[in-house]
Amino acid sequence: MPKEVSKRTLLKFRGHMALKEQLIKAGGMISLQDAAEILGVTSTIVRKLVEQKSILAVSLGGYLQFPVWQFSETGIVEGFSNILSNLKNTTEISAVQFFLMYDEDLKMSPIEALTSGNNSKIDLVHLLAQQWQQQTAR
Repeated sequence: MPKEVSKRTLLKFRGHMALKEQLIKAGGMISLQDAAEILGVTSTIVRKLVEQKSILAVSLGGYLQFPVWQFSETGIVEGFSNILSNLKNTTEISAVQFFLMYDEDLKMSPIEALTSGNNSKIDLVHLLAQQWQQQTAR
């Protein structure tokens, strides 16, 4: 007879699966080693960047995974680390939601705005991050 799973465990599992699916749809994830290679640094430095909220990592299956949309040809998307640091009291899941959620004022997601090079949209992303931080701090 199968072991009964608690509702909490089941909800947690479903939440992790939904997050993983959202990240895959947004371009996928890379490993710690791949992130280090892209940035031209060691894995230890990448871990420090995560601790400093300069780069976003999500723990899935016991491993750090890095959303690919935060990287550019030159390293980290310009302005990304600054925005992420403004979200300092949010969880990594909340940060993923912030960067990927379509915003009506931007007419795109915050990560798309950061990569657009449009300074007025980038300024609005900074404002949205401050508002997001205030909302999630409650």
